[in-house]
Amino acid sequence: MSAAAVATSGNDTGAGAGDAAPRDPRGHGAGTDAVLSGDERTVMLLLAYVHLHNSAAHKAETLYAALRALVPDDPEASKGLACAQLALGKARAALGVLDSITGPGEPGAVVQLLRARALAQSGQQEDARVAMRAFCTSRATPP
Repeated sequence: MSAAAVATSGNDTGAGAGDAAPRDPRGHGAGTDAVLSGDERTVMLLLAYVHLHNSAAHKAETLYAALRALVPDDPEASKGLACAQLALGKARAALGVLDSITGPGEPGAVVQLLRARALAQSGQQEDARVAMRAFCTSRATPP
């Protein structure tokens, strides 16, 4: 996940700065049970990303896990959590997180690449090869 993707994901809330309408946790549309605004989600994702890429994977893991607790179906938080867990050598935990990612287009290329890394890290070389092939195939086909 690039810094630009993290910085721009969830920014389009559809409401002006002065609007007091509640938003859903991912910042899309309105909902009465909003946990986070789109901006709050973006800040959490960005902070976790910065920690992950500045040798503070344990802090990134905490932030991504907190975001997932608040917004369980957030694929960006789940992918970030898996990245942090891989950086900490927690391959089995990362596989569990990756298995929970659902939605349109999932498992996508990023999930397949992370799965390949987690399987290789846990010593499952043949399964890692299969996941890497799935990654290559998903990258070769246009969305």
